[in-house]
Amino acid sequence: MRRLEKAVLMMLIASLVIAGGQTSVWAQVTPYADQTNPVQDLYNIFDLFLIRPAVTVAGVCGAGLLVLSLPFTLPTNSVDKAADLFVVAPFKYAFAREFPDTEGMK
Repeated sequence: MRRLEKAVLMMLIASLVIAGGQTSVWAQVTPYADQTNPVQDLYNIFDLFLIRPAVTVAGVCGAGLLVLSLPFTLPTNSVDKAADLFVVAPFKYAFAREFPDTEGMK
């Protein structure tokens, strides 16, 4: 009986030594590992909550300016250029850009 207890105890110690040497979780590189820059994070918050809504309001105001500029743009056939300038460009800037805008920081 004593011999069986000693064998079980040795097996338990061996399994604890083997299991203790292995890690249960492996560290992996995440796609957002470079997002720990506080300046970039502050820029992203500023962009999301201040710049994009302001540009959206500018696009709505640009629609009003487009209507006001129609008497001047209709005779010259430049309504499409005025629409691109006043309406399309602000809305593209507000909605078509990727959110973590890394080009804005450069």
